[in-house]
Parts: sequence; structure tokens; C-alpha cells
Amino acid sequence: MVIDGYSFANMKSFPGKEFPAYSFTIARNDRRFAEFIDHGDGSEPELRPMIRIDNDRANSYNESLTEELRRYAEEHAPMYPGDPGSGIESHKGDMLLFMAVVADWLETEQRCRRFTTKRYMGMKSVGVLLENSAPRDIIMLPKPNIRLTAKRLLNGIENTENLSITVLDLPPWNFRCGFPKGSPASGFLEG
Repeated sequence: MVIDGYSFANMKSFPGKEFPAYSFTIARNDRRFAEFIDHGDGSEPELRPMIRIDNDRANSYNESLTEELRRYAEEHAPMYPGDPGSGIESHKGDMLLFMAVVADWLETEQRCRRFTTKRYMGMKSVGVLLENSAPRDIIMLPKPNIRLTAKRLLNGIENTENLSITVLDLPPWNFRCGFPKGSPASGFLEG
């Protein structure tokens, strides 16, 4: 998956002490420069540059690209949803939320590839239910149809405050300007 020239790939999931753990690599111009890892043990996840032994120039380059990615992630992170019952308003996301949404998209991309090679051959598109820019559910489609997508994905859902719907071509995905936003789900429930 590519977002504004940053390639995210090689996602691996493994059991953590408290939560599921995962890692993936990040590249720019076909050159891997960083790795993100969440150990699943309650500690802070890490975005770290790849270190090459005896190559200070490459290490410095990787560190500068990692800092550039950190700034990009801060600017393009989705909002944290608020909880009015607890008195918490929605607020700007951070690099960790950005990476968590990247991991959700990578997992969804892997699911789509598995589905289209085994169960859903001949499908051309995927309908995605988004919650705060992160994919929450998908359906496979023979052709793009946002109304059918909304009807199937919103069946039984009443609270659509942070939900939206989008239809994408099958992966690999190349997103420009951050994550897909989709159309607000509330518009599909009216009428």
C-alpha cells in the first residue's frame, strides 16, 4: 500500500503479552528506511529507522526520512473521536494513530487479496465501511456500487456518527493526500 509516496508493506502479526502485536516496513522510492512495531505489551509502539552496519551516510539518510514521515503522519492523522459522556471532545490524532490506521488498511488489503484469489474470483471492487478513516468492514463487488455497499454494510447499524462508506478498486492501493474519507454513512440511511 502506498500513501503519498510512502510504501507500507511486509505486515506481520504475532501474539503480544497483552494485545495482538504487529510490525511493518516503510519505504520511499523503493528503498526501505524505517520499521514500525507495536509489541502488544502495553509499551509505546516504535517508529525506528533501519540501521545499516558501517554505513553512517545511509543511517543519517534513514533517520532524516523517518523524521519526515513522523511529521507527515502528525499532519495527516485522523481525529480521535470524542466521548461526550466522559466529557472528552474529539481532538487531533498523532503519529501512533496514523500508524494504527495504516496497519488496519494493510490488514484489509491482505484480506482483499486472499478473498479474490480464493472465494471471490471475478470481483473488481471492494466496498469499505470506514470508522474515523480506518476500515472496519468490507464487501467484495463485481462493479463499483456505493448504494449497494451502503445497504449491505450499514444493515443493523443505527449510530453512524463516525462512519463513512467508500468503494475502491481491488488492491494494491495507492492513496494520495492521506487516507480515503468516503461519503458520510448517515446520508445513506435517510430515505
